[in-house]
Amino acid sequence: MGKLSNFVLFWVVFFLMSVASAVGYNLAFSNLIFPRTYIAGIEVSGLDRVSAEKLVRLYFTQNPPEVIIRSGDVENKRLDKFVLEHDFKWAVEQAYSRGRSGNVVKLLTDQISSLHRGFNVTIPVKYDVDEFEGIITGIEDGYNHKPVWPNIEIKDGRVILIQGKNGAVVETEKLKSEIITRFSLPGKVVIDIPSRIVMATENPDLVREAMRAAQKWIGLEMELKYKDRLVTVDDNFVASLYGLIGERVDPGNFELLTTKVKEKLESEPKDAVLLFEENKVREFRPEIQGAKLDAVALKERLEKVLYAEDVQSVDVPMIVTEPKITTGEINNLGIKELIGIGRSQFAHSIPGRVHNVLLASQKLHGTLIPQGEEFSFNKALGDVSAQTGYQPAYV
Repeated sequence: MGKLSNFVLFWVVFFLMSVASAVGYNLAFSNLIFPRTYIAGIEVSGLDRVSAEKLVRLYFTQNPPEVIIRSGDVENKRLDKFVLEHDFKWAVEQAYSRGRSGNVVKLLTDQISSLHRGFNVTIPVKYDVDEFEGIITGIEDGYNHKPVWPNIEIKDGRVILIQGKNGAVVETEKLKSEIITRFSLPGKVVIDIPSRIVMATENPDLVREAMRAAQKWIGLEMELKYKDRLVTVDDNFVASLYGLIGERVDPGNFELLTTKVKEKLESEPKDAVLLFEENKVREFRPEIQGAKLDAVALKERLEKVLYAEDVQSVDVPMIVTEPKITTGEINNLGIKELIGIGRSQFAHSIPGRVHNVLLASQKLHGTLIPQGEEFSFNKALGDVSAQTGYQPAYV
């Protein structure tokens, strides 16, 4: 029984002493910032808010933020005239509030944590974003240099290798983060431009394979066919399609090829159009299917043709796209007769307006609107500009 009483007494005394210590600690710093508290690395422990703000402002006045951007041993940019607005009051309030907000548990936890590890407040900074982005762009322009990608050319009946050269680019987001962080601290600092190397070194195995395979294209064209449509590329462009780094087909030049193919072979689907005559449905203009390039499948077929010994043409894989309205669906739309008509007299208009009205009416004529759907005049008319054939005229 005596041991139990001593145990209980110990913990009661310990609890009372802890409470007394906590109360005394808070009373001692009742209007002061708690110990081991910093603002932008400047210790403000034991200061009231007014004194803390004065001290921090003094540090920034005597040692204003100055960021020097460096590439190797060469100074690239000095940011000492950049206008910054520091919110010192907010930072001081955050420092003062540490260990004073929340429930009892949070108060004690924050106070103990600050004593153990310290607590630092970062000062918010306002600056001209456009000016800052302009500075970053200038640094990129002065530092970045594009890689020279290895390439194969066919010249004077010979297959020639153009060797690659590595490039370098600024890690922009990392640079921005480092600069903004330093803007909130006093004093001068040098930041080495964070960058990464863009590797453009060719793979010897791919080079040997490509140089050998490209021999068959000397003086020949590659044909890319879909139905009755055709795209041709010369031997030098074909040679550029060989991948020499990581893939057997060069991704950049394949992108150029797909652009050529899309321009010549792709088409948009066209809806069936309903034509009226004497208030009756007389004729339908049938729908036309569209075609969209299947780039993934094309790349697979192209690779086979590039490295095959006796094949010079590619059947281009296309995905058929269906129109929204087909001839077979017309009967389901409930169209039985003409229910309205509009007329406009423009015979005495200037020639430009007459031309525009006729051009627009051709685009709108026969447009079919499914039951329950909304007709959009602007969408049906499309772009109205000189590029689509319209002339300057009044409305």
